[in-house]
Amino acid sequence: MIHQLPIPESEYSNQLQKMKAQAAQIQDFAEYSYLQTPWAKTNQLTEKVQQFVEEWRAQLNESALSNSDRSIFFTLLGAVFNALPSYNELSTNFLTQAVRYDQQSFFAYLQLAISSTKAKNFRRAELMFELAHRFATPPLLSQLLSYQSLLYRLYQNPSVEVLNKAVQLSREAVEQNPNDERAWFGLGMSLLKISSSENELAKAGNSLRKAITIREQQKKPYPDARFNYGMLCRLRLDFQQAYDQFKQAHVEDPSLTQAVVRYNELETLISAAIGRISGRMLEIGVFQDPSKGLFGMVCGKNNFQVSFRILSKFDSQLPQFFIIQSIDEKQGKNQRCLFSSNLAVRELDVGAVVVLPEVFAKVVQLKTKGQSYQCVCVCFEGGQINVNGNDVQAAGKVVWQSELQ
Repeated sequence: MIHQLPIPESEYSNQLQKMKAQAAQIQDFAEYSYLQTPWAKTNQLTEKVQQFVEEWRAQLNESALSNSDRSIFFTLLGAVFNALPSYNELSTNFLTQAVRYDQQSFFAYLQLAISSTKAKNFRRAELMFELAHRFATPPLLSQLLSYQSLLYRLYQNPSVEVLNKAVQLSREAVEQNPNDERAWFGLGMSLLKISSSENELAKAGNSLRKAITIREQQKKPYPDARFNYGMLCRLRLDFQQAYDQFKQAHVEDPSLTQAVVRYNELETLISAAIGRISGRMLEIGVFQDPSKGLFGMVCGKNNFQVSFRILSKFDSQLPQFFIIQSIDEKQGKNQRCLFSSNLAVRELDVGAVVVLPEVFAKVVQLKTKGQSYQCVCVCFEGGQINVNGNDVQAAGKVVWQSELQ
C-alpha cells in the first residue's frame, strides 16, 4: 500500500524513495510472512520497525525538509508502526505531524484512520476516512473503502444499519478494483456479519474463495481468509472443504494452532458420529415421501414435518451436533443420523423429542490421508422448532475470527 505514496522531486527525494521502499518491505513482512509462533513474528516485526525509525531519524534532518517532504517522512514513520499487530501511540503521533505539514495528503489521512481504528477510536477514524476520501484518486479508492468497511465490522454490537454500511463499502471496493483480495475478503466478512441465511452465506463463501484465489495467483498466503472460509464451510456442512482450508491455513501460518484444532475436531466428530450410528445409518431417498419422515428425505430441502429423539450430543461450538434417531415405526424406527443446529437452543439435549416442520438434509463427507467418512446430516437453520411438545426460541450466533491486524 505505502509503495504507492508519491515522492515529488526535491533535494531529499532519493533518500525518501529508499525510505519508502524499506517501509514497503516492512509492510510486506507483516502481511505475508508467518513464523512458528505469533510472538516470534511480533518480536521480529517490532525490531524491524524500531531499527527503521532510529536509522531514518538519524539519516534525515527533519528541520531541513520542506513541509511536503516532512509530511512524507512522518507518514512513512507512522505507517510502519501501523504494521505492528497492536496499536502503538507513536503511529498517531507521527501521522498527526504528517497531516499538520500537508493537509491534503491522502496517505497521511488514510494511515491516521488505520491507526485510529487500531486504537478503537472509531469517531476519529470515521473523520480521518472522510478526509482521506476528499483527496483519494480512483486507483486508491479500493484500499480506502476496504479499511473503512473493517472499521464498521469492528464496532461493538453493531446495528443492522452499521453492518449494511460495511457491506456497501466492501461492494464499492470490489467494484473499484475486482483484483483487490482485501476488498473481496472484506465483502465476505461483512456478509457473514449481517446474515446467516443460506443465500448470504453462499455469497460470503464466494467472496472469501475469490480473495484466496487472487492470493494463490500471486503465490502469496492468506491464512486468515482460509480459516474463516473453513469456518463457513463447516457451518454449511462442507466438511471436506473446511478440512482442506484449515490444513492449508496452518501450512501457510504455522502459528495458527486454531486451524489444527479445527481440522482435528472435524475428523473426530464425523468418526465418532459414524461409530455411534453403527449399523443403523439412515440413507437418503431418491423421492420425498412425507409418510416416512426422516426415512423419506432427499438431499436438500424437505417440505414436510419430521420428528426424532436426540440420542447424544457433541461438545462443540456452533453449529451444535447431535446423534438422532427416528421414533416412528412407519418412519424407519431406529434409523440414525447426524443433526446440526446453526443456532443455540438450550432445550436441545439428550433424550429430547424434536419436531421440525421442514428439514434440510445433506450427505456429509470427509476424506483424510488415511480414512474416508460419510453420513447423513439433518440441519436446523432457524425458524420454528418444537422440543418435548413446546415451541422454543433459538438464540446465539456464530462468532467469526477477529480481523484486526
